[in-house]
Amino acid sequence: MEQAEIHTSKIGKRVYRYLYERRATRATTQELICRLSNSLPETVVFGGMIRDFSLGLARDFSSDIDLVSMADRATILSVIDQYHPQTNKFGGFRFAVGGQLFDIWSFQDTWAFKEGLVKGEQIEDICATTFFNMDAAYQPLKSKKIRSSRNYLDSVLSRTLDINLEPNPAPDKVAIRAIYMAIRRDVKISPRLQLFILKNAANTSWKSEFTGSFLKLMASHIEKFDSVPFSYRPQTNLFQA
Repeated sequence: MEQAEIHTSKIGKRVYRYLYERRATRATTQELICRLSNSLPETVVFGGMIRDFSLGLARDFSSDIDLVSMADRATILSVIDQYHPQTNKFGGFRFAVGGQLFDIWSFQDTWAFKEGLVKGEQIEDICATTFFNMDAAYQPLKSKKIRSSRNYLDSVLSRTLDINLEPNPAPDKVAIRAIYMAIRRDVKISPRLQLFILKNAANTSWKSEFTGSFLKLMASHIEKFDSVPFSYRPQTNLFQA
């Protein structure tokens, strides 16, 4: 079995166990997943959860779980209405079950599809809609295997964060998100993403002690090594003559 097959199988099984295991602290979460998989069978886990599990961060996972369903918005609401969901700014729903936050939206309401940037016909097309390459993966609720874009595994195995689809409704926010991901998840920033961050990071980010030091180091790095990914670590080579 090739490395890619081994990886997708291993990560998929971890995601599946996390969703369905019967620990008391996750009992209500498991009930929700079973409800969704039965009532909205064409629903997938998408993006961040799979990324973190692929990067070996499953044990520390505490983020929202993103779900995309082929069902329409009204059908989704009818299934989750008992959890008192709130409408988010992209037309999906956010709600909490057992202390776990979920975001769910209809496939057809995906921003990149609605803007005509990506043609959305089947669930696989969702991988072309993410800003980050490391978010371009999904897993059907009843499956034990992740599915992803062509270059996804290379990106997570090399831990290099890059741009998958550049147009974005909030470029300043994804720039800051990239900084936080690089620091907290120990990933490298591709040359293309470095330029995007420097262009779109808000002025306040340069003044922040946390993000400002990152931006200054990255700006120095790209001046000397414009084709090399950037890691937020002591950059001793920047001080070489």
